[in-house]
Amino acid sequence: MDTFAFLLNASRTGSWSTIRAYVYGLCRLEDWTDRHGLEVLELTPRQADECIYSLRARDLAPASIRLDAAAASAFFSVPLSPRPLSVSKVGRQRGRP
Repeated sequence: MDTFAFLLNASRTGSWSTIRAYVYGLCRLEDWTDRHGLEVLELTPRQADECIYSLRARDLAPASIRLDAAAASAFFSVPLSPRPLSVSKVGRQRGRP
């Protein structure tokens, strides 16, 4: 699945804050895999855990680590078949309850 399409659909409410947090989380995941000579889509659960533990060693806030873990979890949970994009999510700034 295209990363951009994933990010547009990552937030159920279309929250730009969630999308931005997921961008940072996926960038940190990709940086870690690059440093270790791995491909993101070929990560094992153990390697994903090692990535999360490495974030703790970088003195990131626990909330940041949880957001990065949530971004990775959501990315790997997306079905392989692409979902149609929701145009209504693109223009919204804030979700409604």
